[in-house]
Amino acid sequence: MIRTFVITDEQWKNGVALEEYGGKFSLVRAYQDREDGVRLKWGYPQKDKAPIEKAVPWKVELGDRDTAVSVLNRFLIELDAPNDPVNASVDDPNLEIPF
Repeated sequence: MIRTFVITDEQWKNGVALEEYGGKFSLVRAYQDREDGVRLKWGYPQKDKAPIEKAVPWKVELGDRDTAVSVLNRFLIELDAPNDPVNASVDDPNLEIPF
């Protein structure tokens, strides 16, 4: 289930969606169709240097909710997000990173 969609390319209405499936969260390439619906972009991953027969959504799996929040917070810190209330450093020993 798509929870949020953000357009990152206004000309082509491409963007990224936050998807939840089976309790796991992922960032997925997506686009807005002509009826203002959101469609996922699909592709054919490679196995042994050849594309497999079955298409799958282009996504980055983030894990369960708590892990996803931790991963995305790490990226916000890396980007030095100005609205980060903690204003933590990447070298902060109190950061809990799941990997």
